[in-house]
Amino acid sequence: MNKFLVLAVAACVVLGCGGGGGPQNPNPYVGTWNGTFTTNASEINQVGTVSIDIATDGTAHGTFTNTTYDRNGIIDGSFTNAGFFRGTITYFSVAPGSGGTDRLYGLFAATTGGLFTGNLSEAAANGIVVAQVDFTLTKG
Repeated sequence: MNKFLVLAVAACVVLGCGGGGGPQNPNPYVGTWNGTFTTNASEINQVGTVSIDIATDGTAHGTFTNTTYDRNGIIDGSFTNAGFFRGTITYFSVAPGSGGTDRLYGLFAATTGGLFTGNLSEAAANGIVVAQVDFTLTKG
């Protein structure tokens, strides 16, 4: 009888310790964010529009248009629950050889009034920071 009791308790303990099983905390920035950006790339102030979709796991995908140079492209990466973004920005262009992909990273923060602002660094393939990019986004 004691063996049966020990085995029953052991089975309950093993079955009850199934590891986390519940949902993880969704990223607090989940949703579609639209707004503007400014950058000092090439020592010329540039502006544009941006739209980014953030999934519950923090995965982000978006598009942008640089209205200063009439260039567009995509932004891909991920956001941590603390707002840190790491990803890439890929430029598309009609001129041969003028597109490319740079790394984009930095911290975003939600502010009062529903704004989502971030100051990010854009680094070329060689790791040299080529620009600071400031975003101001609203949800929706």
